[in-house]
Amino acid sequence: MVGMQNPTQAPAGAPPADVTSPETMAVPNAGMEAAGLARLNMVVRMLEEVLPMFGAASEVGQTVLKSVTSLAKHIPAGSMSSGVEQTAMQGVMNSARQQVPIIAALRARMSGQGQQPPQQPQAM
Repeated sequence: MVGMQNPTQAPAGAPPADVTSPETMAVPNAGMEAAGLARLNMVVRMLEEVLPMFGAASEVGQTVLKSVTSLAKHIPAGSMSSGVEQTAMQGVMNSARQQVPIIAALRARMSGQGQQPPQQPQAM
């Protein structure tokens, strides 16, 4: 029929549909977002703990304070239950445990582990 458009096509003269438009983007995983917020909460707490070590008046302290202020805006007040925090901390600890052997192997490899090259037999 003349004048009728296919519903899957853009109207005449309109730009084609963008494949990265919000309608076609994947929905974020709520569980991953909660885990990320829990870890971000831990980072903010760690920064708050180191702030007194530098003093808020120092240049480093000012940077830490700005970071805490910026990051804390993304953590809703009272949103972290103790269970979520414990799960996040366990994840960080497990990750650290897995990295220990790798780091030790890399350090040993870099230092040569005190090994000396084989010596040539001396001629008499």
